[in-house]
Amino acid sequence: MYLDNNWYGNRYILSKYCNTKDTPALVSIQHGMLLSKFYESDPILEKKVFGKRSFSLFFPWLVWNDILFEKTQEFKSKNVITIGAPIIYLDKILKKKKFSKPKGTLIFPSKSAWGVNMEVDYSKIYNFIKKKYKPPFTIAVSYFDLKRIFKIRHDFKNCKFVTFGKRNNKFFTLKLYKYLREHRSTVSFYPGSPILYSLFLRKKTYYFPERFLKNVSGKFFTEKNTIELKKIKKEDILIENIIKKEYSIDLSNLNKKKDFINADIALGKNRMKNPKFIKKILGWDSIFKIILGSLLYYIMNLKNYFNPFLPRRNNEKKN
Repeated sequence: MYLDNNWYGNRYILSKYCNTKDTPALVSIQHGMLLSKFYESDPILEKKVFGKRSFSLFFPWLVWNDILFEKTQEFKSKNVITIGAPIIYLDKILKKKKFSKPKGTLIFPSKSAWGVNMEVDYSKIYNFIKKKYKPPFTIAVSYFDLKRIFKIRHDFKNCKFVTFGKRNNKFFTLKLYKYLREHRSTVSFYPGSPILYSLFLRKKTYYFPERFLKNVSGKFFTEKNTIELKKIKKEDILIENIIKKEYSIDLSNLNKKKDFINADIALGKNRMKNPKFIKKILGWDSIFKIILGSLLYYIMNLKNYFNPFLPRRNNEKKN
């Protein structure tokens, strides 16, 4: 049982797919792109991520695709189930829903998060984009960047800034999906999940290995900005190479037919399960499991609240 099973609205999406009430579930759900080879340089961390988990016999880990599943089996991890990414279920739900006619370009710059402050040079991104792509432009930013955006938003013509909310916002992925559907193309300045989502929705998708970062700071970084920027660049290159090796997707040359198909595989479209199976695995087919899940969720929230090493997120306690 993990607090993250409704990050980005994952559990909410599955509840809609199952046509049932969204209640705490006895599972952990993969909530972003996870690459099986990313942690190979750190065997201890690799084992922690993919190895045996506490209470694994009772609480399944739901992952996106077969490559990740096979990685967990190298470490003899139990009760790992491949179901595909939540966005494929959302697409199934909303496939026939009418959205605004696609136009313009949706942009994904680096984003700040709790403990991570990424100061992006939006002016350079804007000047770069407007020379290559068609307006209107929409720049997707983190909730944590809004204060900075509020001060500069009027400096960009034919361009707007949007956020999908905090990670505990159950409509997060729904908002992301809507903006993806309503744009003709997407441009990402970091190698992350939006690239796979965009390809999955058959959008013209572009990636540029330039984050346009002015500064990066936070509790997870040193005070030496140059060192951290080099580290981020190095990790980006590593991710690019792994995506190419694991999924045969070359981020420097996207939009071929095979890229769309391989994005489907990376997101586990071929492992999508039916509503009956999802209800059972999340414990929504049993009153006892629903009550137990709610009780454990309350206890873990309480434990999280009183942990001095974790942030106090009073407004994030409700999912």
